[in-house]
Amino acid sequence: MSRRKRHTQNNNNGYGWMISNTENGKEIYHGGNTLGFTSNIARYMDKGISIIILTNNGYYDVMNLTSSLANIVLNKDYEMPKAIEEIEIDDPDLLNKYEGKYEFINGTYLHIIKKDNRLYAQVEGQEAFEIYPQSKNKFFAKIADASFEFKTDDKGLVTEIIFNQLGMEIVCKKVDNAKEKIEITVDPKIYDDYVGEYELAPGLTITITKKDNRLYAQVTGQDAFEIFPKSESEYFYKIVDAEITFEKDDNGKVTKLVLHQNGQDMPAAKIK
Repeated sequence: MSRRKRHTQNNNNGYGWMISNTENGKEIYHGGNTLGFTSNIARYMDKGISIIILTNNGYYDVMNLTSSLANIVLNKDYEMPKAIEEIEIDDPDLLNKYEGKYEFINGTYLHIIKKDNRLYAQVEGQEAFEIYPQSKNKFFAKIADASFEFKTDDKGLVTEIIFNQLGMEIVCKKVDNAKEKIEITVDPKIYDDYVGEYELAPGLTITITKKDNRLYAQVTGQDAFEIFPKSESEYFYKIVDAEITFEKDDNGKVTKLVLHQNGQDMPAAKIK
C-alpha cells in the first residue's frame, strides 16, 4: 500500500483538524478509534475530494488506506492491500525464545506469553490477545492492524521486538532475563488453602482458583492468569509486574492476600 508523504509545516492543527501537505495537495483530516472501531475523515482541499472510512476493526491503519483511495480517484499509482497469510510453526521450542518481557512506552511493558503452543501479546493494563506467525520471526494480530518482528543477536538470543501499528514503529527492548523473578517448585496441595474470594474493594474481588495443580488469580472483570510461586506464600505474575502474598492467622488459616503492584501494597480480606 502506498505510503503517505507529508511535509513539515509550522502549524499542523486547526480547530481540531490535522493539516498536512501531501503528494495529493493540502489535506485536513481527523480520525479516532475505540474498542473494535476505527474511523477517519480526510478532505483534499486542492482536489475537492473527501474520503470517509469507518471500520469495525480496532486500530486499523486507515491512514495509508486513505492515501490509496485518493490515488485511485486521481488516477495515480497505488497498491492493493494484500491479505497476510498465517503459517505453521513446526518447532514449538522457537516460541519459547520469544516469551518474555519487553520495554514498551510510557514506562509500561509488553509481555509475550506462550500458551498451548500459541503466542499471546499483552500490554500491561490491557487484555492479552493472540498473535499469529507470518514468518518464523514475524507475527501479526487479527484484532488490530499490528505486527511484531522478533530480532536476535549473533548468538540467536532475542533482543527486541519491532512493533508496528498505524504506521508507527516502536523498538521494544527485551528485559534482561537475569532480572526476572525465579519460579520455585512447591507442593500443589498448599494451593487448596489459598482458593477462594478476596475483597480488594467494594465490588472488586480477586478470585483464586486451582486447576491442574496450578494456581490462578482473577480480578473482577478481567481474565484469570496463572501466578507462580517464589515461596510457599509469595506468588508473581508473568504477564504483569505484580505479586501476591497470602497471609495466615495464628491458627494457620488464610485470612487475606496482599496485591503488590505499582509500588502499592493492597490488602484483600478473604470472604469466601
